[in-house]
Amino acid sequence: MTAIAITPAGLDDAPAIAAVHVTGWRETYPGLLPAFVIDGLSVERRADHWRRWLASSERLPFVRVARDGQAIVGLVLVGPTRTVTAFADRELDALYVLASHHGRGIGRALIEAAIIDARASAAAALGFWVVHGNTRARRFYEAGGAEAVAERKELLDGAEVVEVGYRLSV
Repeated sequence: MTAIAITPAGLDDAPAIAAVHVTGWRETYPGLLPAFVIDGLSVERRADHWRRWLASSERLPFVRVARDGQAIVGLVLVGPTRTVTAFADRELDALYVLASHHGRGIGRALIEAAIIDARASAAAALGFWVVHGNTRARRFYEAGGAEAVAERKELLDGAEVVEVGYRLSV
C-alpha cells in the first residue's frame, strides 16, 4: 500500500478530478438521488467545470487532491460562501474519495487540508450540505466535529432533495 499525498491541484489534474467527482457520485448516490440524475453525469462536462475552478485567479477556491502514487483518488474544494452564508464564511463545495480507498484516512486528511486553507483565508467556519439520507457521510462529518445546523429542500435536475447543512469550526 503506497502512502497517500495531499497536494494542491493543478490545471492538468482537471480530467482526473472530474473522473473522481463523477465516480464519487455514482458510488454514493444510488438510492439517494434519482437514477436520471446519476446517469446524466459526464466526466467531460465536469472536467470543464474543474478547469474553470482551477484556472481561477481568485484567492478562492482551494482545491486539494489525494494521490495514491500518480493516481488521484480523492479531492476537496473550498470556496467562497454561496449557500451557507447564514452559518459559515467558507463553503466546502466538494469532498470525494473513491470507495476503493475508503477507510484509509484520506477523507480526514482532505478535511484537515480544507481546514488549513480556510484558516489561511481568515475563515472561522466551513459550511456544507449533505444529502439527508447519506448516513455514511453524515457520520463521518459528525465524528470530525461538524454540527448539523440547517435543513433545506433543493432541486437537482428537477428532483427534490433534502439536504442537511453542517458547520465545522476551523
